[in-house]
Amino acid sequence: MSTKRARQRAGRKAAPREYRLKPITRDWRITALRGDLPDMPCRFEQLVIEDASTLMTGSVRLRLARERMLSLSEGDVLRVDSAPIGTGAFREEWRMRLGAPERDPIARTLSAQLVADMGPLQQGALTWSFVKSRARPKGWTADAATRHIAERIGMPVASLPKCTARFSISKKKASPYEMLVEVWKREREETGRRFVIEIRRGVLVVREVKASGRTMHLAGRLTGATVSRRRRDTFATVLTVKGSTPRGRRRDPVRVTVSSRAARRRFGLIHREVDLEASTVRGARKLGLRSLERRLRPIRSVTVTGPGSPRLRRGDPVQIDLEGEQLPDDLWTRSITHTITAAGHQMQVVARFDDPLDDPAGDRIKKKARERAKSRRERQRS
Repeated sequence: MSTKRARQRAGRKAAPREYRLKPITRDWRITALRGDLPDMPCRFEQLVIEDASTLMTGSVRLRLARERMLSLSEGDVLRVDSAPIGTGAFREEWRMRLGAPERDPIARTLSAQLVADMGPLQQGALTWSFVKSRARPKGWTADAATRHIAERIGMPVASLPKCTARFSISKKKASPYEMLVEVWKREREETGRRFVIEIRRGVLVVREVKASGRTMHLAGRLTGATVSRRRRDTFATVLTVKGSTPRGRRRDPVRVTVSSRAARRRFGLIHREVDLEASTVRGARKLGLRSLERRLRPIRSVTVTGPGSPRLRRGDPVQIDLEGEQLPDDLWTRSITHTITAAGHQMQVVARFDDPLDDPAGDRIKKKARERAKSRRERQRS
């Protein structure tokens, strides 16, 4: 292939891939990783994995031999593997930490709650100092602080997104997880980028939330579906916007009230106050109407139950076909609950109509960051 042809192919945008959910029967196995002791395979009656927030949670009910009832304790790690039935090609799906177990010596079962490996990072209080020094005269970045945190707690870290925001932070009695959230929050506020913090196979991973190139198609063997519509937690029919106008060394307050007549007639008076970056009455009114429109927009979601797939993750785009319902081409996975028993693997998917990457506030932050970078380049040239 010629060099010119290769460059054209490399610069061409790949078409988003769509794949249909196939109900593949899988073999599942759970292995207890007990540190210095030998790994112990476990038979299970039921496994539930809930992927609904930053930390994955779940529950498990194991069936153990009588002499192994005391072999597992709180803090042990369970590795969950799966493979297409009959292939033996097992692949790790989840790694969860065992909570306080409850034993039934008559039925010879052990039940416990599960939490992702991120859970232990929320325990313990340490003193952290990320301040300017001779080695870092401009302060710390989120990726450098993350490497320092991982080194201090003895955890390997994967390749991190490159960060530009500089900051200085000092905290006492904060857990490693709280500091990770804080440093990446600084990058979020400065650049508008969004990140997910997780642990995969014992390695700390921070990934940027981007549009996925794969869309899972859920159709066919769905056993249940519910389409819902609800109001937002920040719902309001009247909004008071507060800002300030610079007047020399002081700032004069700006205060504007906006409302929706149709919403007030239907829902009554629901009043909220917000602080927005508005320096004029006209700008405050414009920002207030935009914010009120978002608050009045309902949250629409669809919940479906069907064959499970461990490849589907929270935030992935999905397509759902329901007879008699006109749904958008792309929905966005909000939460997933996997239930695995001897009868098979089922999952309940909650998908929302709005794209989580549609973030007007984040877009404004990114625009300001680009303007600041452009101004710096112009000053350097002059």
